[in-house]
Amino acid sequence: YSDQLEVIIVDNNPPSGLSTLLKEQIYDFQLIYMPNDKNVGFGAANNQGCDLARSKVVLFLNPDTLIVEDIFTPTIKAIESDIDTVVGYRLIDVKGSPNNSYSYFFEYFYLFPLFHLVERFSFFYVNDWRVVNRIVWPWGAAFAMNRDKLVEAGKFDENIFLCNEEQDLMKRVVNRKIKI
Repeated sequence: YSDQLEVIIVDNNPPSGLSTLLKEQIYDFQLIYMPNDKNVGFGAANNQGCDLARSKVVLFLNPDTLIVEDIFTPTIKAIESDIDTVVGYRLIDVKGSPNNSYSYFFEYFYLFPLFHLVERFSFFYVNDWRVVNRIVWPWGAAFAMNRDKLVEAGKFDENIFLCNEEQDLMKRVVNRKIKI
């Protein structure tokens, strides 16, 4: 996919020196770098990236995240087969242990003890339980969806500076089918 890959970096901290580092590298994919004058927030920066994107599928990835296996092929396949699908990724820490990668919509927190028990025994199989997919949302550290659906849902609410932007967005995504 490298010849089709488009990487957009929206930098909310341009004094970090990332621009210089990016210029020193050679890429076999298209790289777009957009520095902001100030930190505009998670949602606003993601919206800027979405506005620059030309692809049908957009994947949001935090800068401290490493991709350790091919996520592009299954992601594109899942979203192209059903444009309502939102793909969340299992986050693994540096020791190889599962990290939180999704949360429950607030109105379902009363079910937390039950799902905590289920997760304990089947953390990696949460996607097999269709009912669970309707009450969870993937963390913004790593998720993908159809770009047109994102735009149709109104993109990220830029009035939310940090935390729960994903939940707000997922509530507005019609017929959401979340795969984790």
